[in-house]
Amino acid sequence: MNVDFKSMKGRKKKLYSALWENNGFIATNENFIEKTNEHSCNSYSFGGAESTKELLIKIFGITNPEMFKEKFGMAVSGSGQEGRKIRTLHSSSLCALLHFYNVSDTNPLVISDLETNRKKRTIKFTKSLFEIKSPVINNPSNMDVVLIGKDTESDEDIVFFLESKFSEYYLYASNKSGKISRKYLCHEFSEPLIFKFVRSLTEMQIARVDNENFKLVSKTEPFYIDGIKQMISHYTGIRNVLNHDYYKEENPVNAVKQKMMVDAINDGNKGRGAIVILGEIVFDRFIGDFELKSGLKCGKAYSQKYEELAKHIGCLTADLPQFEIVKKELGYSMFMVNDHVIEEPIRQFYREK
Repeated sequence: MNVDFKSMKGRKKKLYSALWENNGFIATNENFIEKTNEHSCNSYSFGGAESTKELLIKIFGITNPEMFKEKFGMAVSGSGQEGRKIRTLHSSSLCALLHFYNVSDTNPLVISDLETNRKKRTIKFTKSLFEIKSPVINNPSNMDVVLIGKDTESDEDIVFFLESKFSEYYLYASNKSGKISRKYLCHEFSEPLIFKFVRSLTEMQIARVDNENFKLVSKTEPFYIDGIKQMISHYTGIRNVLNHDYYKEENPVNAVKQKMMVDAINDGNKGRGAIVILGEIVFDRFIGDFELKSGLKCGKAYSQKYEELAKHIGCLTADLPQFEIVKKELGYSMFMVNDHVIEEPIRQFYREK
């Protein structure tokens, strides 16, 4: 099936056209592409008789299938229906899995000049985990990627919690967040962050929905507000983890990766505890330049709010030297100039060459 770009509408049409119209990868693999919803031309998925992991291995020419299968199992074990969503062409989980699955001792990922609230770091990562849960409020937060490595200068052990965004910060930009539990407004970690963040922005406010929920509202330009709420949840979850409050994982398979994360933090730096960093990576090429109704580019609209949130997180953790926050989001464009080996079909699909 060919993607019917002409029949697509709205933001999805702009997204799909920019990335995949006249893309050689799509033309080569058109037999594997089907409508996500048979009644709509606005979203497409990879289809085939094989299991999803075998299908992705075939389509993207995965060179380390055993490692991919292990990391795929992690990536679809969260609570966000990743097993179904990961076939979608514009899946954020798919983007993260394909770029980070093969981080290893023999294929390390080096991130240079990573600027946190404390210092600039160059870190060599040699292990990746996916869909790691931290206890928050009501439901756990699911971190897309956790990278484990060392600072190349200080030799400190690093555990990097990284939220991944592909097209969400464009497709779901709006003036209101979804419902947020009012418990966030009385939790020791989330409450001061929410109020400090909102009060620092004249165009933002907290709107009561009912006795149990509220929303974050932008009175001016839209942006991806739910992404900011998600980062608040991740921050709260990591603070809980650093207080030795771990998510109780009953699934034995998931428990293994949870233990790997906990051990990496607790055993790091000779038992003193690894440096834990929180950050976000967005697919910045093409998508970041798309304009919202306000005329503001969606990349800039979201970045401004992320940087403001990161500033407040840095202030709130000034007395917690084990924790750091990345001051600005990372971009997937870093893979275009990085020595980390990625299969050519992946680069073709995301137009990284």
